[in-house]
Amino acid sequence: EITLEQERMTLTRSKTKTARIRCKLSGTDFGSAYIHWYQQKEGQALNRILYIAGATPVYDQDSNKPFFTAEKDTNAKESILNVRNLDTSHSATYYCACWDSHSDTEYICILHKNHKPH
Repeated sequence: EITLEQERMTLTRSKTKTARIRCKLSGTDFGSAYIHWYQQKEGQALNRILYIAGATPVYDQDSNKPFFTAEKDTNAKESILNVRNLDTSHSATYYCACWDSHSDTEYICILHKNHKPH
């Protein structure tokens, strides 16, 4: 069984600060997993920000680079999305999804994380 763990549902940070959103994965080979990070603003569709398979994230839009980065810690089996230089436009629900590149099955693992900067 593939599961994701989270620390808490709501995360609040001051403007210009950095928020770190964690996604811990178990039940599959974390080293071969592609971790996708999504943002969903209220009333809008999901928007993929980036994905990370190795050490370097791959961005869907270059405009996300100044604000978002991700890490993949294979030892801890977790990915961390960093939201930098926060402003009110970052107030959203953040999701992670995973895909195991060694499997014929695409595993979609959803993590709900709310981040509402003040």
